[in-house]
Order: sequence, then structure tokens, then C-alpha cells
Amino acid sequence: MEFPPASTEVAAPRSRRVSPRGAVILTGIQAGLGFLVALFSLVVGLSSSTARMESFSLAALLAGAGIVLAVACTRQQREIAGERSGASGLAGFSSVSGHDVMVVLAGGLVASNFLSALVVLTVVLGTGGANPSAATTTVASFLGQLAAYIGMGANIYVYCLDRRGLSLRDIGWGRPRTWSWLLAAPVFAVAAYVVGGVFQQVSERLLPNMANGQCINVRSAFQGPLAFLFAFPVVCIVAPLVEETLFRGLLYGVLSRFAGVALGILMSAVIFSAFHLVLVLFLPLMAVGAILAWTYAASKSLWMSALVHGLFNLVGLYALLYLTTSC
Repeated sequence: MEFPPASTEVAAPRSRRVSPRGAVILTGIQAGLGFLVALFSLVVGLSSSTARMESFSLAALLAGAGIVLAVACTRQQREIAGERSGASGLAGFSSVSGHDVMVVLAGGLVASNFLSALVVLTVVLGTGGANPSAATTTVASFLGQLAAYIGMGANIYVYCLDRRGLSLRDIGWGRPRTWSWLLAAPVFAVAAYVVGGVFQQVSERLLPNMANGQCINVRSAFQGPLAFLFAFPVVCIVAPLVEETLFRGLLYGVLSRFAGVALGILMSAVIFSAFHLVLVLFLPLMAVGAILAWTYAASKSLWMSALVHGLFNLVGLYALLYLTTSC
């Protein structure tokens, strides 16, 4: 089966709600925050014996994101000057570019980490500080992850949807080729879980002493009888919606236009997996990312890949909270 490259083009750009100058200011602020949070992660890594590698990896990614955003800020200022002179700028552009996606990835990484940490610290300190209860930890984790995805969504809106005059339908949130895909979604979700499990076993044999940071984080973040109630909406609904927009709608959309469908699926899956920052899960998450990208390419609708993603996360969440005894 062959699929045409994903398209993110529209007939005519819509007017922008966020001013170009406002976008430049946001980019500059996020660039500064990227370096600040990178420094904080580096300090955490130096003072920790358990999360050192994860903290160093996050610090490196955040520093790289800060550099990308600093460069983007300069480029955006040149585009504004070009628009004023009528020589260049955004006039005539109606599709997402690779530069746009890089800025969204960098800005989303910075915003999600900063907002998540800010919200969690605010909730924990506001309810007693040290040794928070299981309920406080669960609520703080829910609000922190929700804030993280709001930050990612804001970057998608400012730098792609509003900046290029696109609608959600333009980047993949349209009707699937056929609604029979709804019946196939659970099958693909099970396939993703099985394939991911096989690759996870391979990873655990290759890295026998490497801890599963995602398992540890989920089990420590969501505790007590209300754990599933708070984890479900952010893990199984919000996360799939935002991540499918970013990694399949935008990233795969651009990559498939320039590198073809097969390479687009592979490259988007690699970046999707790398963004989770869990080395032992790199292979399984890459396999899952490839299945999600294939689902989008075949159905031509992010609704289908988001549904598969949500069902996959649902099974994984239940397993982590109730079936897993240790990580």
C-alpha cells in the first residue's frame, strides 16, 4: 500500500491573532528559560546519584532548545523587517516548514518542563512543602502534566497554526478516509502494545542495569485510590491529542514531504522516542511511533492515530499502576 506525503498546505493564509512582535518576544523568553532550566537540570544531575543520566540528558536537550530558539528569534526579527519592506517575510507562505517544526519542538520542550516544574512546586509548597501526601502528589502531578501539554499546545498554535494561517484540519485533524478505521483502531493499539513489549524485552537485555524512568515517574507521580482517575485524562486524552498534532501532524507532515513516506515514518518515530528521554524505552517507543505514523499516513486523519495512541496509553497506564510490582 502506498501513501502520498502528508500535506499541510491551504489555499490562503488566515489573519494572525498573535502579532509577529509578540511571537518574537515569546521566542526570546523561551530561549532564556531553556538555558535556565538546563542549568537547573545540570545542578540536579550533579547532586543526584539515581537520576544523573536523565538529568544530564535533559540539560543537554534544553540547552540545545535554547540555542534553536535564540537563532529563531533572530530569524523572526528578520522576517518582520522583510514584511515591513515588502521584500520577504511570511507573505505568501501557507504551509508548515521544517524551521517551524524545529521551533515548536524546542519551544514545546522548554515550556513543558518549565511549566510542569513550576506548577508542581507551587502545589506542593502551597500544601505543606516537605513530605506531601499521596493525594497532594497525585493532584500536583496531574496539574503539572496538564500545564506541560498546554505549553506544548501553545507553541503549536503560535508558531504553526497562527503564524502560517492554518486550521487544525489543515494539519491532519480531518475525517479519515473511511470510518471503518474506528474498528481497526483497537487492533492497531494491541499491535503497538505487543510490538512495543517485544522491543522492550530486547532493550532490557541490551541494557540490563538501566532503570525504566517512565515506570518510576508514573508510579511515583500518581498514588493512592484516585491515581487512575487523575492520570487517565492527561495520559490517555490530552497527551495523545497534543503529541499526535506535534509528532505526526507537523513533524511527520514535513518529513514526508521532503524525505518520502517511509523515511518520514522512521525519522518521526526516532524523534518521538528520543523526546521521552528514557534510554531503555527508546526501541519500543520508536516502534510505537512508527505504528502511529503509519496509522496517520494510511487513514489521513490524526483522529485515528490519536485513538490508537490513547488506547495504547490506557493499557500501559493500567499495567503500570495495577499490574507492575517494580520498575
